[in-house]
Amino acid sequence: MADKKISALTSLSPVDDDDLIVVVDVSDTTMASSGTTKKALKSELKGDKGDTGTAATVDAGTTTTLAAGESATVTNVGTTSAAIFNFGIPKGDKGDKGDKGDTGDKGDKGDTGATGPQGETGATGATGATGPAGADGKSCNWKGAWLTATGYSLQDIVENGGSSYVCVEAHTSGTFATDLAAGKWELCAQKGADGTGSGDVKGPDSSTDNDVAVFDGITGKIIKDGGATLASKQDALGFTPENVSNKVTSFQATPDDTHYPSEKLVKDSLDGKQATGSYEVTTNKETSALDTSTTKYPCNNVVKSAVDAKMTNPMTNAGDIIYGGASGVPTRLGKGTAGQVLTMNGDATAPKWANASSGGTSLWTAIAGTRASNTTIKVSGDQTAIFKKGMIVRWKESGVDKVAYVSIPSTYSSPDTTITICGNTCASIDSGTFKYSSILDIEQFARQFAYAGTVGATGTDVMNAYYAPEPMLVLGAEIYVGTAASTSGNTVVDINKNGTTMFTTKPTIAYNALTVATPFAADSGASLALNDRVSIDIDTVTSTTFPVDLYVSLKIFPSRFLTLN
Repeated sequence: MADKKISALTSLSPVDDDDLIVVVDVSDTTMASSGTTKKALKSELKGDKGDTGTAATVDAGTTTTLAAGESATVTNVGTTSAAIFNFGIPKGDKGDKGDKGDTGDKGDKGDTGATGPQGETGATGATGATGPAGADGKSCNWKGAWLTATGYSLQDIVENGGSSYVCVEAHTSGTFATDLAAGKWELCAQKGADGTGSGDVKGPDSSTDNDVAVFDGITGKIIKDGGATLASKQDALGFTPENVSNKVTSFQATPDDTHYPSEKLVKDSLDGKQATGSYEVTTNKETSALDTSTTKYPCNNVVKSAVDAKMTNPMTNAGDIIYGGASGVPTRLGKGTAGQVLTMNGDATAPKWANASSGGTSLWTAIAGTRASNTTIKVSGDQTAIFKKGMIVRWKESGVDKVAYVSIPSTYSSPDTTITICGNTCASIDSGTFKYSSILDIEQFARQFAYAGTVGATGTDVMNAYYAPEPMLVLGAEIYVGTAASTSGNTVVDINKNGTTMFTTKPTIAYNALTVATPFAADSGASLALNDRVSIDIDTVTSTTFPVDLYVSLKIFPSRFLTLN
């Protein structure tokens, strides 16, 4: 009977939740009808709880702007359980312009931004017209007193008989008069005429320390002890250490900036005025600066105070500079640092120290360069007009300054100019640090050594020595002879600092050559301190027909220029 009950229910037409449903139990003989609702019936007929289903997901896809007036669209490009909605939004009408907002408060000044990177090197300008050829530059070599049987070269200068002469024709000296007559020497400086006086000033055999010296006799060449100290003489003359430098003999109508009356002069004048009754000191006492009035006179204290104020010494350290400040008051400028130059401030009212790059001449010009090998550097573009033999170049390797010179003329093969360097070898170049000097040239600092005559077969021939006048870097050397050896064997030269070689690979001239193939580089980091001694020795000569006239050009460079910009 229960099945009949269910089938009867399923045949019912759809009803709302609140519609009345009449349920009849035909198995119940005591049947009585009862009413219920669909909602209550659902509760009675509710089945068992089902398994947990997989949660659906919803994601947003793309959003497309549609033309104005079109309908908005939503499209599911996913699945029913993993929906992805793409939206189409029509373009709205342009809104009205809003009212202008109130002005905001002024913001604080921002921090200074970091310095931007160096800009790229500009294009090379057009080559200017070639200027007229200059005269050949020549340097002179001081050789001291003239000696016979000595080889002299062009531009050598000697002293003979009190006059100076320059060599105009290379030769080995015989007699000076003969060589001069032959036109091998020209007069540079003529000895002046001797004076008529004789002897030096003569002092007394004995004297007392700090006593004043006076002339004795009519010649003025003999002095004697004056028998009095400087202080006693100053007191007798009315001078004291306090006022001696600014003493004047009388008052001036208008006091000037360089002379001030002594205290004694002021007191004497005031006392004199008071004694004659001309002026009452008390009524004419000045309490401040000097007055140009003719009716008033300053008191001693006013004069002393004014003098002391003018003579204040503000110096505190060795190397300080004193300059005139406001109203002429002496003002101290502390010493600068090495390599700085003295310039003026923006108002041109006071001196100041500045780096050479901002306040003086710049020695170095930056240019793009990269390492090509240990002894070559590539420079962007055709730079053959800039680089030449002897040009100084500088760069940094891992923050350490390196310097060399261009040993041979540069060559250009697009897009780079390759230069060969001598000095420090190049392992790398820090970005933006490669520079050249258009002012400095290695020949300005090169030291020339010469050995005239036939170079001996054995032993060591020591050249004239050179003493470094300041710290120097030793970059390299050029070696050549006047006449090459004609048979066999090489000439080996040793360049020494205080007796120790600076060239592990010693410069060598082949028996049939006049010069080394390329300049020799000194040992890495070779340098000279102040007063270091450099000598040139002939290490080996094995030829049977020996070379004649050995010349050495030592390439050195002052260390101080590396710190300048």
